[in-house]
Amino acid sequence: LYCLKIVLDIEKSFGRKRTIKYGPRTLDIDIIYYGKVTLKHPDLILPHPEMSKRKFVLVPLCEISASFVHPELKKSNQELLELCSDDLEVKRYQQ
Repeated sequence: LYCLKIVLDIEKSFGRKRTIKYGPRTLDIDIIYYGKVTLKHPDLILPHPEMSKRKFVLVPLCEISASFVHPELKKSNQELLELCSDDLEVKRYQQ
């Protein structure tokens, strides 16, 4: 849970205020994986429980680690992306 504290401190240092659950936010850092660790804690679930349903997570994740296997679903990130029913278009940010 130390990793979660670091992430929350980073969000706070950038001005994130937690007022409305699932509300608009200026910054949101999620912990998707922590290696092959699985964890079910009131403050943190690993791997992130919704990651396999979100193309905006899976597309960039596949760019850095397509072959990594989800420790519970037993599928690679690439396989999860191919199975994902999310129809959101994900575009690479261009400066």
